[in-house]
Amino acid sequence: MGKLVDQLSESYGFEVAGRLDIDTNRGGAGITADSVRGVDVAIDFSTADAVADTLPRLATHGVNLVVGTTGWVSEEPTMRRIAEDAGIGVVAAANFSLGVNLFLDLGA
Repeated sequence: MGKLVDQLSESYGFEVAGRLDIDTNRGGAGITADSVRGVDVAIDFSTADAVADTLPRLATHGVNLVVGTTGWVSEEPTMRRIAEDAGIGVVAAANFSLGVNLFLDLGA
């Protein structure tokens, strides 16, 4: 999904400011004041462990976050508190498929 967002971003008028992966962001180390300067929102389709490392660092720099990663529900209360304290927005969903979300909405 992250690769698709990256691929389509330009056609929707968005610029990808940078890309982080397991080698460039181990423990959240790739998130620095320089690497997020001018960034409005980060998009994370990585791993549950990475969310717990990445979100606090993004919050420190005031960067909003979209998370499409699953498996970090045990960290959610802590991550929610960090985001609230920093005043950043976080959109988190286990599935970003339009069809799946329509199906879930119909069942509600």
